[in-house]
Amino acid sequence: TTSRQGLAFKWLMENEYTRTVVVSDDDRVVQRFALVVFWYATAQFEFLLDDDQGGWLTPDMSECDWLFISCDSQNAVVAINAVNLAGSLAPEIALLTSLSLLKIQYSD
Repeated sequence: TTSRQGLAFKWLMENEYTRTVVVSDDDRVVQRFALVVFWYATAQFEFLLDDDQGGWLTPDMSECDWLFISCDSQNAVVAINAVNLAGSLAPEIALLTSLSLLKIQYSD
């Protein structure tokens, strides 16, 4: 499927880190899904795919290590502070139940 949700689900199912490290934590799986949907919805920042530039969608990296993401000690996303985005904010952002700061800047 080409919907952002379908693409995010496919990425999760193909992602070794999700299947081995995160799979036992339902909250982390949902969190990764929500963030990947967010990425696909605002996918104008492909530079973040590079490990050296932010690591988004890097197969063996925690989402807490992705650029623009801050997590608490329990690995729950508490803040997203992103710049130069395009597209629309996906409703799945509501799945990030510990999120207390959402600061986004869209590109002109």
